[in-house]
Amino acid sequence: MAKSDTQAGEGVLRRISVLVADDDPQDRALLQMAAETAELELLIAQNRDELWRLLELAWSQGTLPDAILTDLHMPGMDLATMLARLRNTAEFSKIPLVVMSNSGALRSHEQELVERIGRFEQKPVSFDGLEDMLHRLRAELTQ
Repeated sequence: MAKSDTQAGEGVLRRISVLVADDDPQDRALLQMAAETAELELLIAQNRDELWRLLELAWSQGTLPDAILTDLHMPGMDLATMLARLRNTAEFSKIPLVVMSNSGALRSHEQELVERIGRFEQKPVSFDGLEDMLHRLRAELTQ
């Protein structure tokens, strides 16, 4: 997750790192493949508890991800707990958080959480859609 520069043509592109939590192995594999085309460096966790451990490890090594991407529905630490821990930890409070789900409609308590987070993405159903989502994320992070 170290922020390194990679040569790209005549310019220099900053390598963007994203910490991802998704409990679906197929989704994790697709995210990893799509991240390559978006020139994103992913560190992938199988759940939010593992995500939190990786985030603390990154901080202890002097690096933090540029963004966190997590699935809405996963076993283990719930989204509300993770959001509270992120926002109450000074080192992590400014990291953009993107929540994605393949659920069509959000329940009212989920909608409230998403409004506090500020970013929700419908989980794309195709690889091309996933690539587009990650390219948009990269563009936002490099503005």
